[in-house]
Amino acid sequence: MSCLGTPEERHAKEVNQQIQRDLKKHKRDLKNTKKLLLLGTGESGKTTFIKQMRILHGKPYSQDELDNFRFLVYRNIYIGVQVLIDAMDTLNLQYEQAPDQAEANRFCEIDYENPPDHLPPADYNFAKNFWKDKGVKMCFEKRNKFQISDSAEYFLDALDRVKEEDYNPTREDIVRVRLKTVGVHEYNFNIRGQSFLMVDVGGQRGERRKWISSFENVQSVIFLTAISEYDQVLAETEEEDNRLLESLQLFETIMRYPWFRHAAVIVFFNKMDLFEKKILTSNLEEYFPYEGPKKDVKFAKGYIKQMFSEVYGSREQALSTHFTCATDTHAMGKIFEDVKAFILGQHIDEIAGGKVH
Repeated sequence: MSCLGTPEERHAKEVNQQIQRDLKKHKRDLKNTKKLLLLGTGESGKTTFIKQMRILHGKPYSQDELDNFRFLVYRNIYIGVQVLIDAMDTLNLQYEQAPDQAEANRFCEIDYENPPDHLPPADYNFAKNFWKDKGVKMCFEKRNKFQISDSAEYFLDALDRVKEEDYNPTREDIVRVRLKTVGVHEYNFNIRGQSFLMVDVGGQRGERRKWISSFENVQSVIFLTAISEYDQVLAETEEEDNRLLESLQLFETIMRYPWFRHAAVIVFFNKMDLFEKKILTSNLEEYFPYEGPKKDVKFAKGYIKQMFSEVYGSREQALSTHFTCATDTHAMGKIFEDVKAFILGQHIDEIAGGKVH
């Protein structure tokens, strides 16, 4: 009888030792990985933020992934035009030059869930002429009265480019394209030697019951709110619930959860580019008890920030806030460096020019 055992026993022992080593390494990696939970209402920009992190710190998109993004770009275009056709009718607005009714009907019957793999000439011509109509542009300016993606304008302006048969989505196309997040998705990034596990969850009301499974071992919560939605209503309810108020109420609910009592909390007031344009024509005081000057970006964003700060209250960790445009890759890269320092507890007072704001 061999003291070393049979070959089968030795192999089994080696396998077991390897498993133990792998488990220890996994446990060590988990301990060194910071878990970031991205929360917010639907269309607040969570998935856009994740795409930016991949562009900046992840692997390049494969051609198969780019082909899928091309499909989503066409989907966004068809949805955008169909929504605007309906809105023109619902709001009883006049076209500068009404489109051919048969062509409009044909376009509305296209299944946007299964768009063609390129933009056919007939569809391009209809969309192009439709989008340049002054009545349609006026309709788009009233988009707080109906539901349409923030990216619609970007892709309709890009029709000449995306119609080409060899069209491949650009980095900005990828960031801009809209796709609703369903379920819970995890992404691993290594940023300057620090591992992060980012968890993205669906923001619509029907998706929030799935969040609870992601709450354990969270070092940080990044809450995104679309600051430009102060004059818009939710798409998922029959009542005219204000989108920004819904976001504030959700933030208040999340802050009550015991899982986040010691977590670093960061709020991104997202879509600042849209907010800065909108505040010049849509008065904040018509939707919230705001008493500051009209058409004043600084006062208006300060008021909204204060609402969230009051909900956050007094805690161990200071609240970190950032006014962001998640579609701006360079800016988001810089902001996340600040966020990383905040999460790791290093140079907190230096964040954003000398203070946590």
